Amino acid sequence: MTASQTINIRVNGQKEIIPSGQTLQQFIDHRFGKFPNVVAELNGQIIPHDHWGITLLQNQDRLELVHFVGGG
Repeated sequence: MTASQTINIRVNGQKEIIPSGQTLQQFIDHRFGKFPNVVAELNGQIIPHDHWGITLLQNQDRLELVHFVGGG
């Protein structure tokens, strides 16, 4: 993969290099699988789950992900 095919983003404060053209849904699916209990904040804005598939990640985006784990 060449540099023109990748972008730099920050995820929970850590720099990551990902393929360009990736949606938020694709990124979350790759990271968590089909994990339903995730909240995504992109550049200071909470992104509703139904917008993840149409939200393209861009170079220098700041993404904060929180996932909830149940237990007893």
